[in-house]
Amino acid sequence: MNLRRQLLAVSLLLLALPWAGCQFVREMEGALRSGQARAVAASARAIAASLHDQPQRFAPAPLTERAPAGANSLYAAPGAPVIIDGYADDWAGTTRQALDSGDGFAVRYALREHGARLYLLLEVRDPTPRYSDPLRAGENGDRVRLRFGADGWREALVATAAPGRVRGRPRNSSLSLLDARRIRGSWQDGAGGYSLELDLPLTLLDGRLAFEVVDAAGDRDRAALGNLDGGPAPVVVRRAAALDAHLARFADPGTRLQALDSQGYVAGAAAGGPARGSGEEDTFWALRALYRSILRDRPLPPAPRAGDGRLPAAEAERALAGEPATAWYRGEGRGTRVAAAAPVLAGGSVIGAVRVSQDSEQYLALADEATGRVLALSLAVMLLAVIVLLGYASLLGWRIGRLGRATAAVVSEDGAVAGSFPRSDARDEIGDLSRRFADLLEAIAGYNDYLRHLARQLGHELRTPIAVIQSSLDNLEDGNLSPADRATYLQRARDGLGRLGRILAAMSEASRLEDSIRAAELGPVALRPLLAEVVAAYDDSYAAHRVRFSAAAGTERATVQGSAELLVQALDKLVDNAASFAPAGSEVTVLLRPAADGWEVAVENPGPGLPDTLRGQLFEPMVSLRVERGDSPHLGLGLHVVQLIARRLGGRATAENRPGGDGAVFSLWLPRAAVSSGTPTA
Repeated sequence: MNLRRQLLAVSLLLLALPWAGCQFVREMEGALRSGQARAVAASARAIAASLHDQPQRFAPAPLTERAPAGANSLYAAPGAPVIIDGYADDWAGTTRQALDSGDGFAVRYALREHGARLYLLLEVRDPTPRYSDPLRAGENGDRVRLRFGADGWREALVATAAPGRVRGRPRNSSLSLLDARRIRGSWQDGAGGYSLELDLPLTLLDGRLAFEVVDAAGDRDRAALGNLDGGPAPVVVRRAAALDAHLARFADPGTRLQALDSQGYVAGAAAGGPARGSGEEDTFWALRALYRSILRDRPLPPAPRAGDGRLPAAEAERALAGEPATAWYRGEGRGTRVAAAAPVLAGGSVIGAVRVSQDSEQYLALADEATGRVLALSLAVMLLAVIVLLGYASLLGWRIGRLGRATAAVVSEDGAVAGSFPRSDARDEIGDLSRRFADLLEAIAGYNDYLRHLARQLGHELRTPIAVIQSSLDNLEDGNLSPADRATYLQRARDGLGRLGRILAAMSEASRLEDSIRAAELGPVALRPLLAEVVAAYDDSYAAHRVRFSAAAGTERATVQGSAELLVQALDKLVDNAASFAPAGSEVTVLLRPAADGWEVAVENPGPGLPDTLRGQLFEPMVSLRVERGDSPHLGLGLHVVQLIARRLGGRATAENRPGGDGAVFSLWLPRAAVSSGTPTA
């Protein structure tokens, strides 16, 4: 069965779409709510992440750090400027906090911040109001005491002999008359009491404020209400305008954002305006009634409000404890809102939280609309899916066929790779298969080049002994040779045959060595004791040179994941190579030093430098710079074995000239191994 028929058979599964449409009605509401909750939670995490390690964003200007609030701190929300006239017309919509003495005397107050001003509204219920008598000594009558300042001990008094405009006056020596008169307000009588509006410069308050409303009765004070106590004035909790602006960038329609400090106060807030149309008018009423009857809303609590500056929301409390949370609330009308909160961190500690809430009515309207269309769209989707699958099958077949044709064009009948295989840029399985084919064919071409190179090198190595044998045999055919000459030519022929045998033995040994390298078992190896031991043996073995070991600081516990036998084999090759080029009597140095994410073992010798033309090929087989001595052939396999061992151990081998060019340095970089409680192999 070809690919088109297979996909056509698979497309018969689309007949389950009508049944899935019926299940869709039941799952839609839950899926949409879950998706909306995840999206809101993701938004909360993203906004919180934008505030990580930035505690200064929670501080109101011009402060750079948000001071902790006290138990009796006041909260000032930002708002429009207030006309100081003693009436509460400008305070509509502002939440009041209430204080009650229980005997008819009560105070409702509110604070608002605008620019560099702080406005305080006091609505006092007092059945026996008494004005201050300026002719009497000392404080008398109904009055308001204020405590503020950087140290929290500057005090001012606000009292009046009649309704109208008022000014503050100093109550202790820490406040000058000029500063006290910067406090201005308006005192107006009302039903059952009076109201007082005050305009307080923030530069005068220095971020702290406490008040106390005193109710006088005759010559004594009957009661006092406020947040003034025996200590300094507490911090005024204010919103950070810069934080409001930061949150406003993320506020979408129907979304409300709030940033809370570590004590739960609202430090910043933004709203995205009304949500987009819910779309209920576009949904057929019968379908909407059926849908809402099946998916009746579960009972939900009302959305919390930050009356005193704190937000009494469970998800916010969990976020301030370091755990993201989500909750559902009853919104305006019959709608619902989802809220998610995420912690804001600085140095691993929670410094606040971000709460995002969003109206979900628009998502329910989408479910209504989808329910009415799902059955009508099922057949259209089935037909479209069959057409798309057949077209996709044709495309896949064409791409696979093109891959086969490209392979046939690159590989000739005799197996040689001619030309380059086209690489696909597609990021799918067929594109990946195309790139793997290209890599494979490149590897085959490289291996073929290696075989040709090997043949040339072997031809070069074998040419000399074969020529010696051929010339010796030709000379032996001369019947006029003396017995001494005949013995000489026979010995030359035997030497040539011996050289051929040693070449073949060396190649066979290299092949066996590669197999043993691949089969070697790896374990932790301590480099420093191993190198010290083998270098001492090298110093005894190479009588014409001095072999010295040098370990850098920090290598006492140098450990790699490897094999001691393989490391010694690699060092044998490197030290032998160094001794071959170093002048007699010179010093060959084996170095151990830390390297990036690993350890470096370097063998350094004086002598001739490395030619630039062969520096990148020294670790390839059949490459050698050594002048042959005696009858032993040198096939250039030693450094290739070093490269194989380095790769087996997860490292790499490099070669470079010494500074000044008077010698060479061959290095092994090996990755670090974790040092366990056991003893590494030495």
